[in-house]
This record gives sequence, structure tokens and C-alpha cells, in this order.
Amino acid sequence: LIFTQDGSRLVSRNDGDNWKAAVELLSKSEKLLDAFRAARKLSFLGLPLYADTSRYSDEDFRALFPSGNRTEAEYAQNESNQDGSVHPPVMGLLLPHCISFRSAARILVVDTRWAIEQNDIERVVQNVETIFGLGRQTGNELHLVGDLVSMGVQIIGYDLIEELLSEHLNRFSDNQLFRIQEAVSGIDTSELIDLDGDKFMTFDTIQRLFSDDGNGDGQITSNGYRQIQELGNLSFFNPGKQSEEPRGIANMWRAFSEPIAAFGYPSRKQIQTRYMALLTECELKLKQTHYADATFRPDYQKDVHSEPILKALLPEMNSFTSALFCWKGQQEATVTSIAIHRHKLQSGDFPQSLSELIGSYIEQLPIDQFDGQTLRYKRVDDGFILYSIGSDRVDDGGKRNDEIAFDSETETRPQPTSKFPMVGKQQGFDWVLWPRMGVN
Repeated sequence: LIFTQDGSRLVSRNDGDNWKAAVELLSKSEKLLDAFRAARKLSFLGLPLYADTSRYSDEDFRALFPSGNRTEAEYAQNESNQDGSVHPPVMGLLLPHCISFRSAARILVVDTRWAIEQNDIERVVQNVETIFGLGRQTGNELHLVGDLVSMGVQIIGYDLIEELLSEHLNRFSDNQLFRIQEAVSGIDTSELIDLDGDKFMTFDTIQRLFSDDGNGDGQITSNGYRQIQELGNLSFFNPGKQSEEPRGIANMWRAFSEPIAAFGYPSRKQIQTRYMALLTECELKLKQTHYADATFRPDYQKDVHSEPILKALLPEMNSFTSALFCWKGQQEATVTSIAIHRHKLQSGDFPQSLSELIGSYIEQLPIDQFDGQTLRYKRVDDGFILYSIGSDRVDDGGKRNDEIAFDSETETRPQPTSKFPMVGKQQGFDWVLWPRMGVN
């Protein structure tokens, strides 16, 4: 109900009956929305997870396990060797908020539009704060997927902020805009990224696939080798394809070939050593300040693909690093854009340069991740653009890809080589961060 009938966008006040239906839904969901607004103040989600299900109240148990019952849960607990706390990978599976929080953010966007209609600006501000609170809490998860969902939730917030500033600036006080600015800047990218959960899950997988000689080493088991074959689609006998041989012959061939192939497979310690070396390289890249320092060596992907198990267990770090730095640029640009609008609200006009914002609106100038200089700021008509020079490291005056004229000879326009502005040489245009049209 919060989407238009064709599903292309969230509903707004101009969508007639669709808008009325969404408002009716929101009016019935006030308690839920109030709960989200209250939860945004928590540093984490607030509910500890236990393998001992008797430690939950009935209400909390139903919330965490809506399709289960205590008898089944207690039986599963007794059959396991849990020590009373849930392993981090299991925790990630038990918390579905990594998906539902993104939906919650969209509901808050529509409720914000309704609050604007009701002239309830305080609720508008709280909704924006809540969206970024959801993003922060989702990013607290130990898994990379939590970080990705956190970015997605925050991008929904960035789009909403642009809508509010461009259409309703004069409804806000400077203090309210300051609160929105604090909500955006309050998420520390250095604390957002945590690969510990992925690491735990990998070690757990290795434990299941390899034997253990008691000294931290071991060999791949027949069952483990079969699973790795299926992951990499590299088996002598691929069970994913229909064999032309009778099933008995195929099974005999597998029973003969797999132990031989497994015998020559790298040991448990070798796989762990390679994995940790590659993961450490990832962690160092993610800590870099500028994208130019975070690019991976040419042979990194080759090393990841050297073993099916490494390919399956290591995140796609080239794309993730690009997404991370793309998000960092959007965060810094959004904070700066709010500051620019605060300047206009108080002085009646946008600043002539970003240096006018220092002290009163921002503590330091935003940095272009490609050359280490200040993000480019340009006054245009009755507005402004804020942009990075982009991956070709050439200042094209803030031109977007869709603003560049067609080549008269080839009748083509330069296109990005990736969905991320960080990847590839995107010649002839810049990475325009504000206005946000086309940013994400």
C-alpha cells in the first residue's frame, strides 16, 4: 500500500486513492511507528539472544520465533551442545531485521510525507532520525550483509532529505536541520564495517569440511570435497547435471574419483592461511580514507578464485569496496548540503564558497576521495551542485553523464563502466553528489 499501483515508487500526496489507502494504513500503525522512533535511541537492538529459550518472556519469544513453540525450541536446545549464548552467525540468521528494516525505512518515508501534510515537522525530524538509527543498528551486525543493508537504509534517508530540503526548507528551524545533520553524520564508517561474523562463519564451514588432527590442521573429508565441488561446479561428477550413465555407474565413479582428488586438495591449515591473508588485505583496504588507496592489486581476484572454497566464502570485495566509498561520498555530501541549506535559511542565500560554512555549520571541508581536495561546489541558477571529479580525475565542471552531448560522429554518449562511480574510467563527466538525481 505504500507503493504506487505500478510499484515504481513510494506514494505521495498527489496519488489520489492510493495515497488515501496508505494514510489509512499509517493511521493504524501508529504504535509500531512510535516503537521504531523510541528504538532509534538505543545503541543496539536491545534484546539479547540465548540458546536457552526459557530465558525469554512469552512476548519476546513470539517476536523472535513467530513460527515456533517452546517445546520444539527446548528439544532442539537439548539436542545441541550450546552453552547458553548464540553463535554470531546464528544470531544473524535469527534476526530478520536486515531485510525488514529497509521496509520500515520506506514506511517512515511515506509517514514523513503525511506528517508534512499535517504540518507535524517534529515528527518529520524524528522519522529522519529513526531511519538513520535503523541504519546504524543494522550496521552493528557482525556480518557484511548487515553493512550492505545499513547502506541501503541510509540511502533511503538521503533521498528523503533531498526531498525535504528542496520542497519544504522554510518549514524547518535551524535546530531541526541541525538534528537531521547530526543523524546523518552520527554513523561512523570506521565502526560500520566488521568482518568478524563472516570470519566466524568461514571457520565454522572449514570445521565441517575438514578433519582435525588436534594441531589445527587436517585434510578435506569426502563429504567436504563433494560440497566444495558443488560450490565451484568443478567436480569430476557434477550432481547438478543429468548424467547419461546409469546412476549406479555414476556413483561408482564418484566413489572412486573423489578420494583421489581429495587427497591432493590443500590442507585445512593451508586454506585457513590463504583465507586470513586475503581477508586481512580486505580489512586494510576498507580502512583507507581515499578510494585510490583502496583499490585491490590485479592478482587479488585471481587468488580468490584459486580455490572454490575461497571463492564461495570470501565476499566480493571489489564491488563492496566501491559501494562503501560511494556511500561515504554520499554521506559527506549530504551533511555538507544540509549545512548549505542551513546557511540559506539563516542568511537568505546559498554561500558563495564552502569555506563560509566552517565553524557555524560544519567543522571541516568535505574531501573528494579521488584527489584529496575539497569537494567541488558550484552555484547554478537559483541552486548549487556539489560534485567529485570522479574516477578519470578530470574536473568537467560538474557535468552528469546525461548532460554530455552526443558525439556527432558515433551518435553515442560516454557511459559508466560500472554501476558505481568509483569503478572504471568514466571519461568526460563527474560524480555529481547533489542534487542526488541518479546518485544511487
